[in-house]
Amino acid sequence: MSSPATLDCNDDTTAFGLDTYLKHYYPDLDKSTNESLVNIFLLESLHDIFNSVGVSGNRLIDIGAGPCVYQFISACTKFNEIVATDISKENQDAIQRWVNEDHGAFEWKSFVKYVCELEGHQNTADREKQMRKAIQNVTYCDFSKNYPVGSSDSPLYDCVLTGFCIECIVNSQQQWVQYLKNASNLLKSGGWFVQLCMPADFYMIGDTRMSCFKVDEEFVLKALKEAGFMVVKSYLTKHTSTRSYMNYEFTMVVLARKL
Repeated sequence: MSSPATLDCNDDTTAFGLDTYLKHYYPDLDKSTNESLVNIFLLESLHDIFNSVGVSGNRLIDIGAGPCVYQFISACTKFNEIVATDISKENQDAIQRWVNEDHGAFEWKSFVKYVCELEGHQNTADREKQMRKAIQNVTYCDFSKNYPVGSSDSPLYDCVLTGFCIECIVNSQQQWVQYLKNASNLLKSGGWFVQLCMPADFYMIGDTRMSCFKVDEEFVLKALKEAGFMVVKSYLTKHTSTRSYMNYEFTMVVLARKL
């Protein structure tokens, strides 16, 4: 039996396996799975950041959003304009389909419902409308560029968010720090930076093995400081059970500010 192919996320964005990826890593939250527990941790962390901590502003950009919108459920109540970006046209199209309410768009209702319940209400339809109104642009990004989106002349953002992207595209700690600096170039002085990370050596999409760059939680915090951020708060959950499809040991959400 042949071994599964190993790809870097930069190698072939068309080989992403969108439907397989979404169904495996973002199942309905009503189902009791390891992924649901991780996703609940993410939603609760983001809820705290955008509510208890009070992160807010006018413009937020997500660098490397993938095909996902769950990261905007809390954010859309605090930011008037959200820009979702990804290097993959397939991922951009997946977000745009959800925004347009197109047939076949991935269903995020259980995620929206969970956050609404955290907030003490069940207005999921209203929240989805608010999300769609806030997501005003879905476009291309390239984390390797000094300015992953736009140029030095482009307006700066009040908040930059990135989730599970850097660990999938870098090959060294030095490159990790540089990509954080690239993200910082889009951010106003004193602006907010939110990073979701789950460093592993690999993760699987169906039979395809995607390579990643694995670090520990100490490095995640150290890298932010090296890139010119002040860490405000971090959230961490450790994973003890073995998973054949991804060898991650922890999931982390970090809130920082640009110095």
